[in-house]
Amino acid sequence: MKIMKFKASAVGLVTLLLALSLVTPNSSIAQGALQKATVLEVQDGDTIDVRFEDGRREPIRYVGISAPELDECFGPEAKGANEQLVLQKEVWLDPETTDSVHVRLTKSGHLRLDPREVKDRDVRDNPSFSPVRYSEQIIAAQIAAAGQRLGWWGECDPYRSSDLAIAAIKFWGDEEIAYIVNRGNQPIDIGQGWEIRDSTESERNRLKFNTITGQPCLLPAGGLLRIHSGSGIKEEQRKTSTPCNQSEIDIYWTGNTIWDNDGDKARLFNPEGTLVYEYVYPPRGP
Repeated sequence: MKIMKFKASAVGLVTLLLALSLVTPNSSIAQGALQKATVLEVQDGDTIDVRFEDGRREPIRYVGISAPELDECFGPEAKGANEQLVLQKEVWLDPETTDSVHVRLTKSGHLRLDPREVKDRDVRDNPSFSPVRYSEQIIAAQIAAAGQRLGWWGECDPYRSSDLAIAAIKFWGDEEIAYIVNRGNQPIDIGQGWEIRDSTESERNRLKFNTITGQPCLLPAGGLLRIHSGSGIKEEQRKTSTPCNQSEIDIYWTGNTIWDNDGDKARLFNPEGTLVYEYVYPPRGP
């Protein structure tokens, strides 16, 4: 089966969500050629049927979107959001070149990003590479949803009681970023012994925040902590951080690669050593 990857935009609607993948055995659509179509049916949160101007009817799978199945938590809501977005509307299909991130669509229209393997190493290691054309906007929307416990994050997230949450992992390119949000009502002292680890027990891949930030280091309510790693971190930046008690704090951890491209777990531990949040990619069941 030949798979062609597309982005699309519903006429008059925001284009952020609309990176699509057309799956058809004998597609004649040339990459780079926009194709107009009408959405006839929405199957679920990430799959639609369209009719092209020449009369062909084809299934469309969104690139960068992995909505819950209809029998999973928030599956029906994801389908409903998709229907509001595109059903019976005209869309433009535009060939996409990569398919490497999954996203959970929430009731509010926000997204939960779940990256999966980028198989082309030459593409993956390109510093300017972004696996989905709108990945920056998707991550920003996901952080907002996680921070406010919207949709999936409020009803399906198994760690929804934790005020400190891992909202996303950017694992591609030469600079990785782990995004952590304080979704509580009070500041949290991340310099008190909080720690992030990957799926291994390697000392190399675990960071106690206070080894870089010092103590105390308050992350205000609603604040965002970004933890940077990878070869893109300049030598002089490594093992440094921006000032604490700010709405956004950056920790520049290491020049090593921490997050595996074929899947990993980002695990957050409180000062008592208790696991309080786990972010897994590629996505598994809810």
